[in-house]
Amino acid sequence: MEEIQAVEQKAVAILDQARALVVTDQAEYVLAGEFIVGCKTLVSEIKTFFKPMKDAAFQAHRTICDKETSVLKPVTLAIDAAGAAALPWKQEQDRKAREEAERVRQEEIAKRQEAKLKEAEVLEKFGETEQAEEVLQQAVVEPRRTKIESTVPKVTGLSTRKKWTFRFTDPDKVAREYCEPDKQRIQAKVENYFAWIPRPTEEQIRQVADEVGGIEVYQEETFAGRKVAS
Repeated sequence: MEEIQAVEQKAVAILDQARALVVTDQAEYVLAGEFIVGCKTLVSEIKTFFKPMKDAAFQAHRTICDKETSVLKPVTLAIDAAGAAALPWKQEQDRKAREEAERVRQEEIAKRQEAKLKEAEVLEKFGETEQAEEVLQQAVVEPRRTKIESTVPKVTGLSTRKKWTFRFTDPDKVAREYCEPDKQRIQAKVENYFAWIPRPTEEQIRQVADEVGGIEVYQEETFAGRKVAS
């Protein structure tokens, strides 16, 4: 624990030093550069310090996860098997419930249609021809669709979840707006293109950008200090 605190204090101290740096001339630039190299050396030292602990923790975590997966596997398979047996029956009962609800609804529509015809017939008998025609032309007010009550028994703690999803039938026909550019492939293309061209011309830079399309190619510069041999 004391060793970790010592490394942590060293890291915090070097941050304070970095914030105090000011570069206004060549000498200060060299000092800043040497400071960056020193920081990168410290990064390497910190990673080396924590590596054994990370490796041990990773191995322990992986062992526990593997064991958990192994123990859970028959249970998850059991859930899948039970679901495969029960869900088709539930879906069939739900389908029948929907059909029955629709049958009842259509019966009600037929009754309303019949009532309309009888009303028109009565009006016709009393000589109200125009009114009878108006009644016949009026659309039947259909009953509202109500919530369908499932006939499937409820099991405490168990429920189903529905969601809309998709599967590819022809990936080449997917609209462009739903296609994400392959950033890794583009980066590899740009890096490989300039790997053998240390001083590319504007035309060469534009050429690779046009080949990929829809990108701007630029050179990013960062400090990359080498580890100093002790």
